[in-house]
Amino acid sequence: MMKQARSNNRCRHCAKPVNGNYCAHCGRATRPERIDGRYLIREIADTLGLNRQLWHTLKGLLFRPGETVRHYITTDRSSDMKPIAFLLFTSCLYTLVCYTLGSRPQELPDGSLETETLLLFFQWLQVYSGYANILIGVVVAFFVRWFFRRSGYCFAELFVLLCFVFGIEMLIDTLCVIIQSVVPVSITAVSGAIVILYFTWAVGRFFAQSKAYIGALSAYLSGTLVFAILMILVAFVVDGIFR
Repeated sequence: MMKQARSNNRCRHCAKPVNGNYCAHCGRATRPERIDGRYLIREIADTLGLNRQLWHTLKGLLFRPGETVRHYITTDRSSDMKPIAFLLFTSCLYTLVCYTLGSRPQELPDGSLETETLLLFFQWLQVYSGYANILIGVVVAFFVRWFFRRSGYCFAELFVLLCFVFGIEMLIDTLCVIIQSVVPVSITAVSGAIVILYFTWAVGRFFAQSKAYIGALSAYLSGTLVFAILMILVAFVVDGIFR
């Protein structure tokens, strides 16, 4: 009787007959996992990105950035963290470290008429670096697409590449903030140079073409310059309309 009752059980997901802890058809568990302390710790770690995917992504982007991103785009996406989530995670880590060490970005002004719109924009970029990097990445991706238009990669794939690269750049900035908190001299120029060098190396390795590093550097400089010009133009238009 017990065997007959078990065989009549049906999976809650696919409604197929099931006998045991897992469905033989869809592979789903017959009952949800019990919520205990280990479940909560694992849930927090997954929410913060502190799982195997994060460490796998970090190792790949630090030592084999081109191969890692190409593998993510063309072969397998199960081992690495999602690109936008990775960028937002590293940006939040940067902001947390800044606030913890007292090296926080400037606070947003009150938006009074005496405040320049351009200043508002650039201070917003400092405070909300994660969203700012996404916007900058969109502009830089257009130039990467232009300089490597014969590579066969579409704009969305190149944007994924830049999310990963900018995520590592945020970690470089985070490390520089930590070092800056213990050394008396400014290392802003050093951190900026490291960021540019990493971008050039990572994007160049991704395309693995002759003169790829020159194209990567040109795309980065052009994209950031155009983004700054766009910010200035938008600020002037806003000031002209509302002030």
